[in-house]
Amino acid sequence: MTTTAAPQPNPHMTSDEFLVWAEGQGDSKFELHDGVVVSKGEPLDGAPTAMAGERRRHSVVKLNVVRALDTVVPPCRVHVDGIAIRVSDDAAFIPDVLVDCGAQTDMDSLTAERPVIVVEVLSRSTAHLDLGRKLEGYFAVESVQHYLLVDPHDRRVIHHRRDAGIIATSIQSTGTFDLDPPGLTISVDALWDGLVDDEPQA
Repeated sequence: MTTTAAPQPNPHMTSDEFLVWAEGQGDSKFELHDGVVVSKGEPLDGAPTAMAGERRRHSVVKLNVVRALDTVVPPCRVHVDGIAIRVSDDAAFIPDVLVDCGAQTDMDSLTAERPVIVVEVLSRSTAHLDLGRKLEGYFAVESVQHYLLVDPHDRRVIHHRRDAGIIATSIQSTGTFDLDPPGLTISVDALWDGLVDDEPQA
């Protein structure tokens, strides 16, 4: 599968138009990049998608991330693979996992009210997006304090965080790290639970 663009009513959509359009697309996941709708998880350059083994690895690690963050205290809540973050007038991204600390009283809402932690599990086909435009986009949202890039291939976590007016970055392959706010301590090793060290050969 090499196509990345999804049908859309206008050649260039605003975030508000996109969110109305996306509500009618069922369970399909889309994002808005510079006004253009793309399928969630697809590269923008027409490159092939990740192989099935990579997708399985991605799924295992994403579930581990949810488990690690699910100790967050209300009103904060963990959301996985479906809640959008409006990052500008013509961009809205759907992270793999996020922690929203807004009131969240509207259960029909498609967007995070006050995202604090944003997580993308890296795949080889889309890493350039997660490391590039999404880094800038997520931190354009004032409430976002932490952006985690979880790399299941190299088994490391790249942690970008707001720190005294700058974005500070650390990289860890083991041990623990703190997410404050909202006040969590995450075990890096726990994020790799269930991964197979030696992939079966074809």
